[in-house]
Amino acid sequence: MTEALARARSLLARSRRALALAGAGLSAEAGIPTFRGEGGLWRGHDPAQLATPEAFARQPALVWEWYRWRLERVLAARPHAGHRALARLGRRRDLTVANQNVDGLLEQAWAEEGLEPQRVAALHGSIRHARCSACAARLPVEELPADPVPRCACGAPLRPDVVWFGEALEPRHLLLLEREARAADLVLALGTSAQVWPAAGVLDAARRRGVPVVVLNPDPRAGETGDLLLAGGAALLLPQLLEEGEE
Repeated sequence: MTEALARARSLLARSRRALALAGAGLSAEAGIPTFRGEGGLWRGHDPAQLATPEAFARQPALVWEWYRWRLERVLAARPHAGHRALARLGRRRDLTVANQNVDGLLEQAWAEEGLEPQRVAALHGSIRHARCSACAARLPVEELPADPVPRCACGAPLRPDVVWFGEALEPRHLLLLEREARAADLVLALGTSAQVWPAAGVLDAARRRGVPVVVLNPDPRAGETGDLLLAGGAALLLPQLLEEGEE
């Protein structure tokens, strides 16, 4: 690990434009359950089957019940040392973050550093907001009606403002991934399984260009998606990476 950390610090020191791809492992370290981890079932339901437009069309109240359960855990969590270290890196380097998490913790750490929010792309939306399934209305969850299926002022059902399985990313986020895959000279893969596309494609695109991909993940199998594996969680390793690798 000492040698790998030294190599990662050297790569970071030479980088002029870095991209961080943040996955579910980053949030798991804050106590937020992942879709694919142990205990992933919720009341006998597979979360991956609930996070779809079809599930919302069939059982909107069930989907909202699950999202409200998730939201309770999100609102009780706080950014950890990895979130804060990434924000500090954003202050010192030209860094763009492609965030696959919907909990808003990374964005919170970023805001606490006073950084430009557009440099964190919430690829999959935010669980902290809802949007109308018919019109363009969007509102924070604190303002939601308490009904099992909250409705917009226009009368249509509101849904969590997230990208579900089977839905496309916003065009601006697709463009960002394409642009950064061409421009970044270093990619950090943070707690991602590299199974969710198109975000995972950034890792392949970078490696085809000869751009180093540094993986921070406690799962040794994740090393296959990059060139250098730091085997551990981002909450521990990101501060170590910056402590001696940044001035």
